[in-house]
Amino acid sequence: MTRPYARLGAVATAGLVVAVIAAPAGATSPSTPHLTGLSAASGPLVGGERISLHGNGFDHVTKVVFGGATAHGVRVTSTHTLSVVVPKHKAGRVDIRILTTTGESTTVKADRFTYIAPPTITTLTPAAGPTTGGTRITVKGKNFTHVKAVLFGTTKGTKLHVLSATTLLVTTPTHSPGLIDVHVRTSYGTSKTAKTDHFAYVAGTLPTGPLPPAPPTPPTGPAVAPTIATISLPDAVQATTYVGATLSAASGVPPYHWSAHGLPGGLTLSPSGVLSGTTWATIGEKPVRVTLTDAGGLSATSLAYLRVTPKAGQLYGWGPNANATLGDGTQTDYFHPVGVPSGLVTLSTCSEKTNSFMARKDGSVWGWGRDDKGQVGDGGTTAVLNPKLVSAGFGVVAVACAADTMYELTSAGQVYALGVGTMGETGAGSTLSTTTPTLITTLAGIVAIAAGDHHALALESNGSVVAWGDNTYGQLGAGADVGTLSASPVLVSGLTDITDIAAGGYFSFALHRDGTVSGWGVDNPYVYLGDGTIFNQFTPVTIPGLADITQVATSGATSFAVKDDGTLWAWGDNGAGEVGDGTTDVRKTPVQAVASGIAAVGTSQDNAFALTTTGAALAWGAGDGTGQPSVDNVDVPTAAPWLSQTVFFGRGQTDGFAVRLKALEE
Repeated sequence: MTRPYARLGAVATAGLVVAVIAAPAGATSPSTPHLTGLSAASGPLVGGERISLHGNGFDHVTKVVFGGATAHGVRVTSTHTLSVVVPKHKAGRVDIRILTTTGESTTVKADRFTYIAPPTITTLTPAAGPTTGGTRITVKGKNFTHVKAVLFGTTKGTKLHVLSATTLLVTTPTHSPGLIDVHVRTSYGTSKTAKTDHFAYVAGTLPTGPLPPAPPTPPTGPAVAPTIATISLPDAVQATTYVGATLSAASGVPPYHWSAHGLPGGLTLSPSGVLSGTTWATIGEKPVRVTLTDAGGLSATSLAYLRVTPKAGQLYGWGPNANATLGDGTQTDYFHPVGVPSGLVTLSTCSEKTNSFMARKDGSVWGWGRDDKGQVGDGGTTAVLNPKLVSAGFGVVAVACAADTMYELTSAGQVYALGVGTMGETGAGSTLSTTTPTLITTLAGIVAIAAGDHHALALESNGSVVAWGDNTYGQLGAGADVGTLSASPVLVSGLTDITDIAAGGYFSFALHRDGTVSGWGVDNPYVYLGDGTIFNQFTPVTIPGLADITQVATSGATSFAVKDDGTLWAWGDNGAGEVGDGTTDVRKTPVQAVASGIAAVGTSQDNAFALTTTGAALAWGAGDGTGQPSVDNVDVPTAAPWLSQTVFFGRGQTDGFAVRLKALEE
């Protein structure tokens, strides 16, 4: 299907300003060097490898620098190609800079080179076996990347199988009696001798004590890798005991060991393949990588999708209420949660500075708050103090809103817009506003929506992302040549296999199926994207330090990510302690805020909230937005019993919203 996405040409004057701002992430003038690719993007700490650099402007190269180390053996093949010998450097990712007589290359994504440390061994299990070999052992450590061999003394082990960057399986070879050192050899070096790598070869009977497990009897004929039977994972309902699946193998050598990566918080997969637990994670389809390892050390991996469905509950709100954004019939500020007249029917909610909206279980949308621009959608212009019907009959399952514009996502994958459109926010191809929900006709097959201050995102069922509205700081992720705005959806550059999206004030994030996160836009120096720079990014960049992520969320200036190990990471503005690391220091890159047990995170302007895997709640940030009677700022995640059993938090600009399973006990 051809997407009818509009793509606007560069805007005179304004477009030139945007291009200058975006220069650190884009191309330079022809007279200066510019890197577009490397023949090898990683190497050992000792360097010594010759690699090729590709780009343009390589006419008069004087120096090539990797991070802080100068390369040697520079050979200029042409104006587009040169080769260098990689210098020594400490572990980590560095930028390559090319210096010529006419200038220096700017930092771009294509110039990154990663130095990978040699492997280390921390444990061998078991650590003893017979001289005849054949003992299947588990080796744990780190940097098991591109493993070439495992050496027992000078003899290679057999049946090598790398399970992850920290675990591998190998079978011992025959060897004379005695204590020997085991080494892991990778493309990046060989592990050093340490006390943790000793293996004891024993002649005859092993010493008294626990014996290592006997190697399994191999099947007749050549070993056959195991296969996973078709995986079909039943839906998981929030806050409900999962009565799901027992996974099975179609082939391989039993007994089997099962593991999973990317499970929603609160769910576990036992080694025997039983999926169970209760999740409080956000709704949506979650990619889960299931791995089966058989007794012979062979494994198989399969990707499955587990959908988390919502459990409707009672809506509560708190915070500043001058614009009647709490919907309780008053304009009184509340520093503790108060009920919004909605019944036990709320599936989705959002709030911005002047208005709030909710989607009910029957597919209708209700709104309240200031209505001076017709943004509530009821046809009037006076403040609405209680929830009022905005739309019905569309089958809406989610709402998103910010800066006087609201979006509705239907169960059929369509998107409706309501409110101000002066920056193209309504996605209708013009800058006109609308006082009734209006279909964005160029969108179809949408599975998630997100809204920033003057831009919006939509996630397509094929894993790509589109955006529309303001592009002053690169919020649309489609490049500076889109101009300062796009009134119709445009494709975000280079994104595939996306499973979740989030939008901040002037920036956006996308969560990849592999657990990494990309970001774009920003509005520095007041907000930080998390990539450690102060540059506006007009196309997506990878946020360093984030891996195995299951949820990404953001407020106007602070952002959060939940890992599948239950840790919570945060970065950005921290004036009220909303990063949660115990300080009020601005964080340009992600730092850990919570060490374990987090299932989901929610935000408001200067606050954050988290649900644990047991259904408990945490709150921190500006004191008047934490939902507690105290108005003191809180700079570490703190227990919030008044928000326990919340099924999700609604993003708010100045206030907070939570949907709970049952009413608060007065």
